[in-house]
Amino acid sequence: MRIYTSPPGVVSHQPLTDLDQASMRAAIVASFRGLFGRDPTGLPGSGADDVAYWIAVSDHYGEFSDHIWRAGWSAYWEMKLAGSDSANPALGDQPARFQPGILIPRPTPIPAPPAPPTPAPAPVDLGPILARLAALEQTVAALSSHLAVVADEADEALHRPLPRYVAKLFGITIVSRPEGS
Repeated sequence: MRIYTSPPGVVSHQPLTDLDQASMRAAIVASFRGLFGRDPTGLPGSGADDVAYWIAVSDHYGEFSDHIWRAGWSAYWEMKLAGSDSANPALGDQPARFQPGILIPRPTPIPAPPAPPTPAPAPVDLGPILARLAALEQTVAALSSHLAVVADEADEALHRPLPRYVAKLFGITIVSRPEGS
């Protein structure tokens, strides 16, 4: 049950905002804009964006942990909106930092400093590398001229009969004969 006046015999403070829906919504949206730089979505269950939740917890009198009854939007609820798990109950007597109707200037973006110039690459002497490449080219050219000769010799060796094989085994001389001889 919501209490819109403080119970008799308890210490209570006057609300800092009117407790009607429109006043509460305006106060909560002002705090949200000031804290997050945008309007809340207002979707139920959306955490800080759930305006109806914030209205429901602050639009009536309730006892704070210091045993003082307070109502309305205050610096206490603004701290909670900002994500604080706990807040000093005395903040319930202070107005929220961000008030309805007060425009909060957008921060001027600070331009990024210009990128430092790319340093010129250090000069590289390619002379020794080019000389080595030239020497390797000459070696490869000389070897490639011999490649045809080596390939012909290998082809002939494939078709040549195997030489005789001679071995001594247990004092006996073994001589092999190539096939077809």
